[in-house]
Amino acid sequence: MPPNFSDWLRFYKNELQYIIKQPEQNNTSLLKSYYTSDNALATYAAFVTPLLGENRWDQGYPYNKFCPVMTDSIRAVTGCVATSMSQVMKYHRWPLKGTGSNTYIPSGFTDSITVDFSQATYDWENMADVYNKFSTKAQIDAVAKLMYDAGVAVNMNYGILSSSAYPTDMARALIKNFGYDSRIQMYSRDYYSQPEWVGLLKSELNEGRPVLYFGRSDGYGHEFVCDGYDKNGLFHFNWGWSGDSNGYFELSVLNPNSLGLSGGTSGGFNYNQKIVIGIKKASSSSAIAPYQLHLYSPIATLSNSVSRNGSFIVTTDFYNMGINTFNGSVGIALYNDKGIVYLLQSQTVSFLETNYGYAGFSFNTQIPVSISNGNYKMYYVFEPAGDSNWQIMRGKVGTPNYLNISVTNSNISVTIPDLQPKLILNSFNVTGNLYQNKTGRFNLSITNNGEEYNSNIIIRLQQTSNDTVIQKVCSEPVNIPAGKSKNVELVGDVLLNPGTYYLSALYDLSNDRLNSENYSLLGNSMVVSLLPEPTELPVIALTSKINFQDSTKVSKDNVILKASIKNIGGFLNSYIAAVVFPKLGGISLSNYGFQSIILDKNEEKEVTFQGSLDLDPGEYLTVPYFWDSENYEWKEITPRDFGWLTFTLIDNIVGAEQIKTDKINLYPNPATDALFLQSDNVVESIQVIDISGKQLLLLKPMIRGEIEISVERLSSGMYTLRIETEKGVTISKFIKK
Repeated sequence: MPPNFSDWLRFYKNELQYIIKQPEQNNTSLLKSYYTSDNALATYAAFVTPLLGENRWDQGYPYNKFCPVMTDSIRAVTGCVATSMSQVMKYHRWPLKGTGSNTYIPSGFTDSITVDFSQATYDWENMADVYNKFSTKAQIDAVAKLMYDAGVAVNMNYGILSSSAYPTDMARALIKNFGYDSRIQMYSRDYYSQPEWVGLLKSELNEGRPVLYFGRSDGYGHEFVCDGYDKNGLFHFNWGWSGDSNGYFELSVLNPNSLGLSGGTSGGFNYNQKIVIGIKKASSSSAIAPYQLHLYSPIATLSNSVSRNGSFIVTTDFYNMGINTFNGSVGIALYNDKGIVYLLQSQTVSFLETNYGYAGFSFNTQIPVSISNGNYKMYYVFEPAGDSNWQIMRGKVGTPNYLNISVTNSNISVTIPDLQPKLILNSFNVTGNLYQNKTGRFNLSITNNGEEYNSNIIIRLQQTSNDTVIQKVCSEPVNIPAGKSKNVELVGDVLLNPGTYYLSALYDLSNDRLNSENYSLLGNSMVVSLLPEPTELPVIALTSKINFQDSTKVSKDNVILKASIKNIGGFLNSYIAAVVFPKLGGISLSNYGFQSIILDKNEEKEVTFQGSLDLDPGEYLTVPYFWDSENYEWKEITPRDFGWLTFTLIDNIVGAEQIKTDKINLYPNPATDALFLQSDNVVESIQVIDISGKQLLLLKPMIRGEIEISVERLSSGMYTLRIETEKGVTISKFIKK
C-alpha cells in the first residue's frame, strides 16, 4: 500500500469507525417592495453561473494560521461561519479596512481575544481562490488574517475539530465591523413558501450577490454559500470544504456526498434553513431591513361564537427572528380583500432582541359595532417605532396565520381556517430486502393536494403479532409545495428482530416539525419480512470499464468519472472513492468523489465520482476503491481491466487572465482602457456595477461576437459585469488598473 495513501485511508478509517458506531395568505407586500426597489428585474434569468467561481477555501491550514492554539500546539479550525463569510467578502473584495473592535472570552478559554478592526487592512490582491504547496507566505497570511478577524467578529467558540458561531452574529458583524449594508437581514425558510424562498435567492443571485446559507442535520449545523442556479431549478452551493461536494442541489435536499470539517457525521442540512441576504457595500441611503416578527404557533381562541357585542380571547406565541432589536407595537387587526379594516387592539413592545419573543401573548377583544356585516380575517400585526404601517406576522409555511371572523347582526363566529396539506401516497416501495441491524431503503411517491407541506415523513415498523413492538426507522424533513408531487428516498437502520411487520409512512398533520407529535398514517401499511442479519460478506465488482466523457481532456475543477458496480455477495453498506496515481502507478496523489453506497445481494448501481483535483496538468491513473468494514481497510474495486483508467488532466476552464463562462470570454483582465467581451450568443445588455452595487454603465449591443467596453474613465478597482444574453445571465468580475 503506498505510504501517503495509507495515511489518507487511516484518516477515513477513524472517521468511518466513528460513523459506524454512531399559510393560505401572508403579508408579502413588504417583501416584494424591498426586493424590487433595488432590483429592476421583472423576471429572473434562466441561470446564474456560480459567483464564487474557483474558490475552494476550507477551515484548516493555511486558513487557520492565526487562529488560537489549542492542546498539543494544534490550532483551532476557523469555523464554517468564518469561512463562508470570508468567501463572500473575498468575492466583493470589501472592506479595505475594518471598523470598531471586539473583545470576548471563547467557551473553554481563560483569556480574552481582541481584534481592533479599525487597524486591520485586508490584502485582497494576495488572496488566492485555491491554496496549495505553491502558495506564498503573503497569500497565506492574507487569507488567514481575514478568517481570524471574521471569527473574532462573530464571537467564535474555537475547537480543534469544530468551531462554532451564530448566523445572527455573522450578519451583524458584516454591518458593524466590515462595512456592509445595514439592510442585511436573516430569513427563515420555515416562514416563506417555496416560491417565495426561491424568489429571495434568485433576486440576490441576479444582482450578483452570493447568499450565506445555514442548515442543520440531526446534530450539526453548517454555514455555507449559495452562489448560482441552473435551468433545472437546482441551486449551486459552495460548502467551504476545499471544493468537496460543491455542485447543484434541490433546496430541500441539501445532502452533500462527503462532509468536510464541522460537517458532522451523516445526513444533510435540511432542518432550520436560514439565509443572510442583502450583502453589499454600505451606502448613504441604507436603512434597516424588514423586521422578522413571526408567529411560533397558530393563533388560538377558546370561543367559536359570541354575541354581536360579546368579547373573546385570542392568543399566540411570537418571536423576533431577524437580526434587529424590535421596538414598536404589536396588535390584532381585521383585514378584508382590500387590506386593513380596523386595528382592534395594540400593545407596546420594547427591546425585543433576536430569538426572543412572547409565549401566550393574548388580547381580550370585541368587534366594534361600526364594522359592517361580512367576512374578515384577524391577524397579529406589528408596527416598528417611527413607522406608520402595520405589518402582518407570518406563520409557519402550511399553517394558518389568521382567524376567520364572520360578523352578522346577532353574533360573531371565530373559526380556524383549513390550510392543512393533503398528502396522497401514490407508491411505497422497499429497495432490496430488509435485514436486522442493516440500513433499510424506502422510496415514496407523494402528491400534495393541499397547502405546502414542510415537515417530517416518518417510516415505522410495527410487528404484526404484537402491536407494542414498534420502531421509528427514520424521520426526515420533506418539503412538497401545494399542488406538486415528489419522489422521496429515505433510509434508516432497522434494529428489530427478524419477523413479519407492518411497514407504514406517517406525516405531520399539524405541519410543524419543531413542535408536533400529531402524526397520521399516509396511505396504507404493507406487510414486509424482516430477514436475519446476513453473515455473507459483500463482494463488489465493476461490470464495465470506468469512463470519463473524454479521458483526453478532464478539467481540474470538474472531474466526473462514471462506474457501474455490482454486489455479488452479502449486503453492503459502505463507502467508495476514486483515487489518483501517477500514470505508471506508485504513490497516490489525490482522491475525489467520496460517497456512501448501499447494495443488496445481486444489486447493481451506476455511480458518479465527482470533484476537483489540485494537481498539475498531465497524464494520471485513476482507480476506484471501497471501504472494507470487516477488515477496516480500503480495497481496490476489481477487475483491474475495468478499474484502471489513464486520463489527461487539463487546466481549469477559467484562467487567471481570462474569464470564460457559458461561452463568454473577457479580455484583457485586468484592463486599462478597453475590455473586450466575446460571446457566441446575442448579448442583450451589459451592466458595469461598482462594489457598492451602483450601475455605472449600461450597454445594449444586441449582437454576438466581439464587443468593446470602454473602461478608461473608471477608477482603479474591482467591478462586476452583469451580462444578459438570449440564453440567460452571467455574472463576471474584472479589474480596472
